[in-house]
Amino acid sequence: MGEKREFAGWWMWILMLLIISITVFSGLRYAGLVGQTYIERKVFEQSYQRQAGDQAKLNTFLASKAEIESQLRRGDLSSATRADYEAQLAAIRIQINSLEN
Repeated sequence: MGEKREFAGWWMWILMLLIISITVFSGLRYAGLVGQTYIERKVFEQSYQRQAGDQAKLNTFLASKAEIESQLRRGDLSSATRADYEAQLAAIRIQINSLEN
């Protein structure tokens, strides 16, 4: 009877060590993934491709803004058309502000 009890005790220790090891290694892997994701995001934000893409978007929005402003200077616009252009202009200004910050 003593040998069975000793044998079961060793298996319990092994099982507990296995569970603790799995938990610790899973936590370390998760922490590594979070850290790696953070670093990848920072690298992407500072990359040339991101900056060039943002600059291209900004140029497009600025061109659209200039076009809408020129349309708003026309005197023959109906009030509905003018309101539509002003709404578009407000949306474009929001996009420009988000890219400039």
